[in-house]
Amino acid sequence: MEHHYVRTVIIALALCVCCFVLPIQVYLIGGNAGFGIETALFRYQVTCQGISLILLTTDLAYVTGGIYTGRTALSVCFWIFGTLILIITTIFSLVKAWQMTREQMRNINFALAGSGILFFISCLFQYGIFLHGPAGVSVPIGILVFIIIVYLLHSFETWFEKAIK
Repeated sequence: MEHHYVRTVIIALALCVCCFVLPIQVYLIGGNAGFGIETALFRYQVTCQGISLILLTTDLAYVTGGIYTGRTALSVCFWIFGTLILIITTIFSLVKAWQMTREQMRNINFALAGSGILFFISCLFQYGIFLHGPAGVSVPIGILVFIIIVYLLHSFETWFEKAIK
């Protein structure tokens, strides 16, 4: 019996790393007030007021409670949408890890690109077009990783389809 798409489990593992481990951005807070890293699900922040671990759900509560407004609220909303797409895509890739079709792989790639774009738009709202402004400086290293993964999935999609007998 021939098993197809065995290598697609690599995609699921890569998405798990993107979702749970990868720092999507490293940032400096304006006025040298602090710095931090932000993953899809949380921010680890060091400021003069102390060290904080801020979950995405806390940011959502700040938006819905009116604590965050304007650019910051928009930035958080784009980040949340990017995270939702990434989580849904990661769950789907885990469910289909051993039996993914080319069409499903393309959909995952499209969703990953969309998630990365939403994260980047979030950074633009918060830090400005040059990722530097009154709010601070953003270095979106994780978004570069997203771009690399999207490129590799697109360029080497036939490699993932190799059948093992």
